[in-house]
Amino acid sequence: MICYFTQTDSVLEVEYFYEKGGHIFGHLPAKQLQPTAATSSRKPAFTSLDHRIKIFREKDYYLIKRKGGPRMKVYKTLETAADIAVVRNRNRLFALSHKLHKELIDTPGFEEQSFWKKWNSFNLQEQVTLDNAAFSKKLEAARLEMLKPKK
Repeated sequence: MICYFTQTDSVLEVEYFYEKGGHIFGHLPAKQLQPTAATSSRKPAFTSLDHRIKIFREKDYYLIKRKGGPRMKVYKTLETAADIAVVRNRNRLFALSHKLHKELIDTPGFEEQSFWKKWNSFNLQEQVTLDNAAFSKKLEAARLEMLKPKK
């Protein structure tokens, strides 16, 4: 599991991406957290509105405790924003490919191998490092091309 923690002036977000075999296969929506007045290391610095997620501030990392889930350490780094963008793009790529597969699998003349061959021909896996807007355009172009009826 990969966990990212981002902070703005008013909102903190925790995003979880589950990873298996090098591929992102799920994403839980960001959880919005409220800062607390706690300063002690025994009390959380941030808590979710439903108290299911608690974040403790440590020296060089944040300790994230999720009710019913494992504890996670998120290390402080300057490159986190770029890492988050890549993981989000990988997740969007995976989600779109499987959404298209589910939509098209019941169409007459659907061939599994030709579907994946055509999808992989767009080389989107190598373009996940693009910024959000550019990658969105590539995904949309690929989606429209995949939905075109065969001649």
